[in-house]
Amino acid sequence: MAEPYSSLEYPFPVIGKCCPLCEQAGCARWKGYYLRRMICSEMEFEGRLAIHVGHCKHQGHDFSMLPSFLLPRQQISRLGFEHFLEAWKKAHQMPYAREQFADGIAASDEDVGALREKEARYEVPRSTAYQWLYALIVRLRLHAGSLQIDPPAHFSVFELVELPLRTLLSCLDISRTWRVASELVLIPP
Repeated sequence: MAEPYSSLEYPFPVIGKCCPLCEQAGCARWKGYYLRRMICSEMEFEGRLAIHVGHCKHQGHDFSMLPSFLLPRQQISRLGFEHFLEAWKKAHQMPYAREQFADGIAASDEDVGALREKEARYEVPRSTAYQWLYALIVRLRLHAGSLQIDPPAHFSVFELVELPLRTLLSCLDISRTWRVASELVLIPP
């Protein structure tokens, strides 16, 4: 049985006028797309998005154009992550944050089918929620200098509790890199 999914439309940039990599006119071209899953409680969306893939002829590199509402390498949207962090910081409890996040995502009639309402309710797996927080710790360590904070000493969510919400949300700024430095190793708390 095929997995049901929703679709979300958003505009793709015109890359023929200015290549995103080398900034030359007429250099870039679209190669195709891939589907990526996204979860956003604010948009009440859980489904797949088409991500365009382009090619820079001048540099010989491919690139993906992520819309600004997505987080690199995460299935959760930027707004959804903000909502999740606010709930988690408010109660300092993972079950509360997961429940608050999931409340914004309702299963459609097509998705529910013959299932009872309780069985069709969207749930965020605990491991997924912790992975979102671990990814945030990596970003805090990568950008500790520009955030003017001491980097978390360990990969522990307990260190996140001590930081102000504004600092955590500043890690979602699209100008900050999302790549993990080679010397960082992700380990359980």
